Amino acid sequence: MSTIKKHASRPPRKALATYDVDIAQEFKDVKTAFSNRLDKIEAKLDEWKTVFDRQLTELNVNMKNVMDKLAQHEFRLSEHD
Repeated sequence: MSTIKKHASRPPRKALATYDVDIAQEFKDVKTAFSNRLDKIEAKLDEWKTVFDRQLTELNVNMKNVMDKLAQHEFRLSEHD
């Protein structure tokens, strides 16, 4: 017994839609999006730099104070010799 497959008639394929693409405009859009991201990255880096500078300044002040105290202790110890 053989089976015969009956092919269902397929509807005709629809023509694919075509789009006119303005390459220059696409490039401008990508460039703008990229530029916006760079601006955000630069802003974030500026924030981090500000925090880093503030902490570095604080560290330098603390180190100067410690060095001054060490110099005072050294002076007092050398007076008694």
